[in-house]
Amino acid sequence: MTDEGSGPTSPTVSAPADTSHVGPAKVTLTGTDNAGNATSVACPYTVLPLTFNPLPALDSRVSAHRTTSAHRTGTSRSKRAGVYDTVERLTVTHVPANASVTVVCSGKGCPFRVATCRLTRCKRTAGGTVNLGARFKDRRLAIGARVTVTVTSANTIGRAWVLTARGEKPPADRVACLAPGSQTRDESC
Repeated sequence: MTDEGSGPTSPTVSAPADTSHVGPAKVTLTGTDNAGNATSVACPYTVLPLTFNPLPALDSRVSAHRTTSAHRTGTSRSKRAGVYDTVERLTVTHVPANASVTVVCSGKGCPFRVATCRLTRCKRTAGGTVNLGARFKDRRLAIGARVTVTVTSANTIGRAWVLTARGEKPPADRVACLAPGSQTRDESC
């Protein structure tokens, strides 16, 4: 700040920016000249979300099975084919130490509805790998069952994977992003 006779007390002014929340914010800067005259200006800024670096990755193997089982209808015996998937491997790699991993299973054969693993209480290798496959041991997922795995962290763009059991076909899988604090998946990331 300057005026005709006094000049600024400092050539620059600064104030700390609050980066604790993602989105638009404003900071007020105040400058004073040597005569004690002060003026303030509001400076808008935008805090952008962080991204995982490296990106977490899902390593999965889902196997399709067909069984023939005998069952009784009245007095006759008939054969009925059963088609189901089993989760042989489900691991997430490159998971940061401050992240949460959530697994949601919906549909017939699911061993649980929601399992959240905050990494301070979860088995995680030094390289950031979380093994989720044991949660599905010996479970038969019916066609249409859906397994959703998400990795989230505060003020960070999250990752989500959705695997849908399809029986004799490989599972349908989708990868999406999650805006910080959101559960809505965006597949355009």
